[in-house]
Amino acid sequence: MKDIMKQGAETTENGGVSRRKFLNYAGALAGAGLLIASCSKDPDPVPSTGDALNLGSNDEGLLNYAYLLQQLEAAFYTEALKRKFVGMTHTEIGIFTAIRDQELAHREILKNHLGTAAIPTLETDFSSIDFNEKNSVYAKAKQFEEMAVAGLNGICKLLIAVEHLVLLSKITAVDARHSSLINDFVYFGSFSEKADTNGMEVPQDPQSSLDVTRKFFKREISGIYLPKY
Repeated sequence: MKDIMKQGAETTENGGVSRRKFLNYAGALAGAGLLIASCSKDPDPVPSTGDALNLGSNDEGLLNYAYLLQQLEAAFYTEALKRKFVGMTHTEIGIFTAIRDQELAHREILKNHLGTAAIPTLETDFSSIDFNEKNSVYAKAKQFEEMAVAGLNGICKLLIAVEHLVLLSKITAVDARHSSLINDFVYFGSFSEKADTNGMEVPQDPQSSLDVTRKFFKREISGIYLPKY
């Protein structure tokens, strides 16, 4: 795997211009979501259940789960850049910085869109990641990106309000580009290992997605009221 990743990194260096364009397009899509976010009204507060943080119900609960995913991704890339692994290239720093900034934008878009219904900023648990080791960082980046895309696709199937669907569709499109880029770093030319036979990303229902996501937060999280398939 190390040889494959080395090859991917070298190829990435040679293709830096196209990758920068790629992320610029993704950033434009992310910015478009701000127009929708600025027009939304504050929904009702999120109900709480026991000591666990409850995400809420209906569209608000689904948007809070999307917000949780963006918190996780933004925190991960922030930490990865703070504790750069040995041998991280200038291209990799640039790519990670661009992805981090876009995930931060997604996080703030959803926070503003949810208003008073937004869950708080949660402390992450990255104890399973060795940020000094390249393979460890890329393995988790790949997992988080694929998890986010599958989770967001699953959420979109359950949303009721059109404005919420449009907003999350834009964010999902950007995260899918992040996922394909990270996959390309790990296995050059792979694009996506989670696509079906038609080349489409496979959605995951919110309950199953949350079972994986909650492991990376220090606070207990409940999705008891989230819509189900």
